[in-house]
Amino acid sequence: MKQTKSLHFSLLPAPEAQQISIGAVVQGSILAILFFLGIGGMLYWAFAPSAMLEILIPIGIVGCIIFTFVLRKRSLRRLGLIVLALWLVGFCLILQTDVLNGLCLTANRIGEVLGQSFGRIYPIYDISVDQSGYELSATLFFIPVSLLLSLLSGYLAYTHDAAVSLAITAGIIFIYVFLKIEIAVIWLLLLVLAQFLLLAQAYGNRQNFYGGFTTAYRSVAAIAAGVFALSAIVVFLTVPSYENSPLKNTRESLIRTVDQIRYGVEPTLGMPDGDFTNLQAFEPSDETALEVTMEKPESLWLRGYVGSVYNGHGWSESDSKSLYEYADIFYWLHRDNFYGQKQLADAAAVTGKASYDQAFGIHVNNVGASSRNIYAPYELYMAGGELMPADIIGDTALVSTGFRGQRQYEYLSLPNIVKRYPDIMRELYGDDAETKLSTEAFLTVESNYAEYIYDQYTQLPEDTTRWIEQYLSDVLPTQEEANYANVKQAIIQYLTEQTEYSTEPSQAGSGDFAYDFLFLDKEGYSVHYATAATLMFRACGIPARYVEGYLITPQDVQSAADHSVFQIDGTHAHAWVEVYQSGVGWIPVEVTPPYFGLMEEADSLEGVPGTRPESTPAASPENNTVENQEEIPNQVDGEKAVAGNLLLIILIIVFAAAAIFFLWRYWKKRQMQFKKKVEACLNEKNNEAITAMFICAMDALSTLGLKDGGVWLLEQLRRELKPVDGVSEKRIAQVFAVYEEATYSAHEMSQESRKEMEDFIEEVYLLLRERFVGLKRLKICGFLKLAAEIKSAHEKR
Repeated sequence: MKQTKSLHFSLLPAPEAQQISIGAVVQGSILAILFFLGIGGMLYWAFAPSAMLEILIPIGIVGCIIFTFVLRKRSLRRLGLIVLALWLVGFCLILQTDVLNGLCLTANRIGEVLGQSFGRIYPIYDISVDQSGYELSATLFFIPVSLLLSLLSGYLAYTHDAAVSLAITAGIIFIYVFLKIEIAVIWLLLLVLAQFLLLAQAYGNRQNFYGGFTTAYRSVAAIAAGVFALSAIVVFLTVPSYENSPLKNTRESLIRTVDQIRYGVEPTLGMPDGDFTNLQAFEPSDETALEVTMEKPESLWLRGYVGSVYNGHGWSESDSKSLYEYADIFYWLHRDNFYGQKQLADAAAVTGKASYDQAFGIHVNNVGASSRNIYAPYELYMAGGELMPADIIGDTALVSTGFRGQRQYEYLSLPNIVKRYPDIMRELYGDDAETKLSTEAFLTVESNYAEYIYDQYTQLPEDTTRWIEQYLSDVLPTQEEANYANVKQAIIQYLTEQTEYSTEPSQAGSGDFAYDFLFLDKEGYSVHYATAATLMFRACGIPARYVEGYLITPQDVQSAADHSVFQIDGTHAHAWVEVYQSGVGWIPVEVTPPYFGLMEEADSLEGVPGTRPESTPAASPENNTVENQEEIPNQVDGEKAVAGNLLLIILIIVFAAAAIFFLWRYWKKRQMQFKKKVEACLNEKNNEAITAMFICAMDALSTLGLKDGGVWLLEQLRRELKPVDGVSEKRIAQVFAVYEEATYSAHEMSQESRKEMEDFIEEVYLLLRERFVGLKRLKICGFLKLAAEIKSAHEKR
């Protein structure tokens, strides 16, 4: 009797139509709230310090709960988004003034953060309310932002989109680290917790995170722990504040190597840019470092690297955060066209000691020196905005822009007036009626710059101050008795009598470069002398900076014609100290014995530390005394710095662990898929093996342009074969017939049919190997490996 079978169909409700479980909503809400608190808290902490969190956080939490529910109901999603959009538009229109003020406050805060990070002046937007209304305006602006963040958090909780959440988390962490923003630990921990739970859920196929889920947690934790050691090594190698790290020398060596590659530094053609770690002997090369073309040949000090802060093993630039305290001063200085890099030339111009007619062009081609520095004279008269941007704070030197720095540049200079700056200084403070008006205006502006100078460049580390007072108090004049002349004389006399010039000095290694030179080794070359002299000038209340650059000597320019090209080699590299003279600005001072008389200098230094002549119309002397200067704000103590370093380690570890985790997950998934394909293609049943091999072959041919749409019909394949060169229609028809028979017939396929499909796999294999070479082969490496497995199994049979 013939048996009959009947087919039964049943209609099941779509997942969206099924009742949403309360547990799923609660779980999603918790995850969304954690993300909102982490993301929102980090952003509010950095960019909205005046906003009222007691209002924004409850709004965001309620929004997370609502959006978690709405996103799970397809029928409510579109309506919910429309309502939110209409509400946001209405809210912003009704409270337009307050929202715009809040936007401007936020933009100003972002500019402040950027300024503290990069030492630049960013635009400040006008606020139409007084300071008492800042809190309300900022809060009203961030209410819509909170709702949008809660929508984003609800989306992450609903979709478990690990890629988006990791991108957001990594972006926030990068912003904090890159901009050196102080981290609020509580918000960071909440963000890390939310990210951890989402990763664990994604790993555990979206099971709930409060029970029966220990395997996923253990896996994620194991990966994080495994990354810790590698991340710690990377952090100790790359974070500059780890001064006591056992890998300190390795880290600094790595940084120097990177800088040499980035800026094309040739050590034998220049100086160490203030880094005295593992300082080598001074063995300058006679190869060209700079090609300098001057319209009118002049002997000049070409200032390059300027060291502002002494750290015991070298010099560094001033901290951007402390520089930003003077943003207002430099904004107005630059608005008045006052730049510290060209102060000497401006002083000469306003006193009539020099004019534009005397200015001449200089073109510099940096052949082998460090391109991080722009080499320019003290007589600089004019430079382009790229070299001397108006938004920079500090005016230490010209700015070399670009990742690799600048190799060629031009500027205008006055003739050598360093040697006659006392005449300019006397004219500035003189009673000449013809120049009185211009000099008064100039000195009024200059007094603001001098305030910054005396704050920044009379500072010494506590340890340095201690040993200077202990060992040099009898050598240096007291600040009450000091003037520029007797301080210079005392410094040069001590250095000449107590130390010896040597291009191959020994290194005691006590941890303080200047201390070793002055009291232990007592030998060194220009970097040693310039460093010691800078510290000693500062100890006497005279603003001073450490400088590296190149010397174009009177002998070099002797008898040279106009527009001559000077080949400045490594023997011209030198370090010196520059001191600030009231009115005229920075003046180079030679303190290295073998170089005495090599360059033209004034007969003596003039002036009194921290004061001006009584005739000055600018600020009174009391305003410039070192004793009356306030301490530089925002100094970070040691414990706070250590805490910040630990937080930085945590951030890098979390990000690295997440990245490695997902790379590992992706690799494991691909491996699992490949294993299943191999098992299917090597199945003992010929029908299943033939079907699997044909599917794999079609997938592989898709890389050559075959578009089958996932539905295999012979006529469709023939049409799509036209753009695929190397596969004939006849061959496709043959293997398609075998595939069709294996898939839809009830009988067992023969070994010959299986062999025919294996031969087709081999043909596709050879075709792809021919078409994909080099890195392109990575695209089809999976199929190539699969074909090799099939061939190997066939040979074994």
